[in-house]
Amino acid sequence: MENRYLREYIVIQAGCTPGWVELVRTNTGIYILNMLGDVNPENRWIWPFTEAIMKAFEAIEEHLEHHGGDGPSALLTISSSNKFFSNGIDPTGEYTKSLRLDQIQSKNSKLYNT
Repeated sequence: MENRYLREYIVIQAGCTPGWVELVRTNTGIYILNMLGDVNPENRWIWPFTEAIMKAFEAIEEHLEHHGGDGPSALLTISSSNKFFSNGIDPTGEYTKSLRLDQIQSKNSKLYNT
């Protein structure tokens, strides 16, 4: 059965960070923040992931201010990972090191503002 409420959506590019987060809005005012899990397969709360989430939150605020209309809005947070919504934080830093983010940083300098 097709969900008529989710047929149409727009991608909010200002809230997307490739490999980390995608942000869309349905025609009924539901913002969907998708944790992609490409770079960070466990969606752990590490610094670059937090930056990507904050970027999406700021884009939602901006979009609501200029395009939100008078109706209600909602935020649905989902994960593309079949295994994890989020696997928590990385208190020891070992997980972060295993991702080799220094190599990714050089390829995606916009995310890190370098």
